[in-house]
Order: sequence, then structure tokens, then C-alpha cells
Amino acid sequence: MITGLFLVVVAWVGGRLALEGSITIGELVAGVGLAQFLIGPLERLTQLGPILAGARGSARRVATLLAAPLAVTEGAHPLPARPAGALRVRLPAGLELDVAAGEHVGVVTLQPADAATLLDVLGRDADTPVHLDGTDLREVGLDDARRAVLVARHAATLFEGTVADNTGRDLAPLAAAAADEVVETLPHGLESEVGERGRTLSGGQRQRIGLARALAENPPVLVLHDPTTAVDAATEHRIAAGVSALRAGHTTVVVASSPALLARCHRVLLVDRGIVVASGSHAELVADARYRQAVLT
Repeated sequence: MITGLFLVVVAWVGGRLALEGSITIGELVAGVGLAQFLIGPLERLTQLGPILAGARGSARRVATLLAAPLAVTEGAHPLPARPAGALRVRLPAGLELDVAAGEHVGVVTLQPADAATLLDVLGRDADTPVHLDGTDLREVGLDDARRAVLVARHAATLFEGTVADNTGRDLAPLAAAAADEVVETLPHGLESEVGERGRTLSGGQRQRIGLARALAENPPVLVLHDPTTAVDAATEHRIAAGVSALRAGHTTVVVASSPALLARCHRVLLVDRGIVVASGSHAELVADARYRQAVLT
């Protein structure tokens, strides 16, 4: 409407001037033609109001977020250079998880929410006490805590760059994750580009490279979440054996429902609605109908 009125005013004023003889008809046509070039800038000018309103609303939301208290606290208490790896977790829902240093423990959850909660707590994404060798990780810097207890989530994202940029050049983690087979199929081996978020790889290849990256970090405590859901049964058994061998003597928690992985664990916990309802080896728990339903079907 504003640009239309602008042209009407220009034409009306120009017409009056032409009738009075102040300008020629040619100058009138030229003036009206030039005025049309101002329509675009005027239209953009009218858009400033909505843009400004949206920017102010976004700025208020960002300011509110930045002013919100931190959901996870951290301290400055130092951890030993190489913690032994004894882990103790007490969740508000009642789940108690005690893992001895060097133990390989499996966790099977009947409710997906239990797995999500446990992973958030162990990954320090929730402010619940987690004790590592008796030290409350809330008293430790977040970076140090997450290096000591590394949570390798199922949907981990690969970094843009080469395979070597993601996993390093140590071949042992690649072999344990059966990712050496992936490297052999790539045109440039370890120097092959994986693309943004690993888009040049298949789902199974991304999963194996992500697992190799977690294993290469060699943390005191490694938490693996469903690391073999995108691979075939033969590869899954190879990964289970490789992870068990590579992590021997190091604390490992496997949150999964894979029989191949759970059979390699020293102990398996069956969790239902935040409570450990059964505990034992994989072979022992197969007698439990709930466990069979979760793992073998």
C-alpha cells in the first residue's frame, strides 16, 4: 500500500508540474519511471518492522536461556591421573549401580526411559551423584569427569574430516570395533573423508567408526549404548569379542540388549522402572522370562 501511494503521489505531483509547464511530458515519464526503481527498497524497508520484532523476541529468549542457572554443577576437585575405575551410582528412582574396577557389566532396561536416565547421569548431563573411586564427579570439572567416564551413545556423531581424524591411527581399537574392515573398503584407507556427520558412510560403517573412536580414547570407565544395532550377527560377535579383549582390566558398562555383548559381561543387571529386578550372568538370566523377552526376541 505504501509503495502504491508513493507512485500515486509522484504521478500526481509530476502531472501538476507538467500541466503548469514546469516540466515536460518526457521529464514526467522519466520521473515516474525512476520512482518505480524505489519500490523494491521501500518494500524491504516495510519488512524491518517484523524483522525487528522477531529479533527482539529471539534476543529475549536467548537472554533468558543465558540467565538460567546451570543444570549441571562442577567443581575443581582433581581426579587421579589414571583412576582405577570403581563406579557407584544411586538414582532417585532407586536404581543402584556398583561396578568394581575392571569389571565388565551389562545393563538391560525394560523401559527405554531407564536407559536414557542412566546414560544422562553417567555422562554428567544430569546433576545426580556419580562416584568414581569414591570421588563425587559433581566436585570435578565437567571435562575431566567426562574423560574419566566416557559415554559412547548409540547416535554418536562423527566429526567432519578423515577416519584417522576421528579414530586416531592405533589399529587395535579399529580391529576391536571391526572398523578395520570399513577402512579396507574405503578408497584412501584411514585418510578417507567421512563427510559432515559421517554422511559418506553407511549406518553400520558409522557405528563401527564411532565405536572405534570411543575405544581409542581408552577411558578408565567406558559406557557403551547399543553399539552393534546396525551390523550383522557375525560382525556383532566379532565386536563383542574385540571389545571384551581390548577392555580387559578396564571398567566397562554395556547398556544394550545384544546377547553377543551381554554374554561377554561378568555380570548383567535387568532393570525395570528404575529398579534392578534381576542380576547374574547372561546364561543365568536366560531363565528369567522378562530377560528373554528383552534380549532373545
